[in-house]
Amino acid sequence: MGPTRRKVAILAAAAAFSPRLAWPETREPIIIADGGAIGSGPLYTRESFERAIVEGADFLAAELVATQDGALVAHPGRELTLTTDVADIPDFLARRTTKPGGAEGWFTENFTLAELKTLAYRDPSARGVRARAGEPKPTILTLREVIAVARAGSIQTARVIGVYPTMRDPAYFASIGLALEGRLAEAVHAEGYDSPAAAMWVSCAEAASLKAFGSLSRVRRAQRMGAGAVPTNVDSADGIAQIQNWAQAIGPEEELALDHPSLSTDAHASGLAVHAWASRSPRKPDDTRKALTRLMIGGADGVAANQPSLAVRARAEALRAIERMRPLAMRAQAASPPN
Repeated sequence: MGPTRRKVAILAAAAAFSPRLAWPETREPIIIADGGAIGSGPLYTRESFERAIVEGADFLAAELVATQDGALVAHPGRELTLTTDVADIPDFLARRTTKPGGAEGWFTENFTLAELKTLAYRDPSARGVRARAGEPKPTILTLREVIAVARAGSIQTARVIGVYPTMRDPAYFASIGLALEGRLAEAVHAEGYDSPAAAMWVSCAEAASLKAFGSLSRVRRAQRMGAGAVPTNVDSADGIAQIQNWAQAIGPEEELALDHPSLSTDAHASGLAVHAWASRSPRKPDDTRKALTRLMIGGADGVAANQPSLAVRARAEALRAIERMRPLAMRAQAASPPN
């Protein structure tokens, strides 16, 4: 039984929504592990990144912040209270500070790298639970240590595992003399990643920081986009096209990507890749898988999530759906009257 007229119309709309449906070949979207993989202890630890590789991640993503002595470390933001045992260490009680704007706590820029290395990561959902005696405690990693994990994983799996660092709060760090862009460019060069062909993407929500980094390094750059972090008019093709002046991809958050169905189309028309970031809000695994599938059917060239195994499953489902829809979509396009 052939497709109904309604189904053909829906597929024609889908083809317009996502040009990839009409492509003769479909490139496999990349899987980006957002902080690693949940299920093996706290995110951002060596264990979580190693688990992400086993689960099928293509890139290890981590936010980068600076220490007092200028080292770049992988940590989800500057504040340390929820993710480490800093509040339990008497020697560091006096380091609790209040920042401009009223934020209180312990911040990476008030500690040297050696001091941060004495802290233990802990799962925010299990706050107050200490590791058993004799167990090694997971510690904060430097950017170069994350790169080392990716390289080791590449050897072990015979796959290329890339690194996807995000500069966090670069304007703030620049204001206190700890600019991230130059430090990151130096590390990228030292590690041999300073090329558009390297297995690395550098992302940031602040366009000015990406522009500054782009003047120092040839690594590919992605403009992160979310609530309060959109540097251009996402409803305008011309607005999206502006991003190609300082980045090679956009990184919309899940809600933004799903609420703006033309985003991927406009990005691709401007030569920009689309790497969509899954919501970090708690939800059922099946809901995450479905959302990731929708993002890839909608044109995402990559998805970022802290459950890489779900993303791998979603990718397979999305590719199967695209293969099923492509012939019908192409027939619908061929039947459409010319403009």
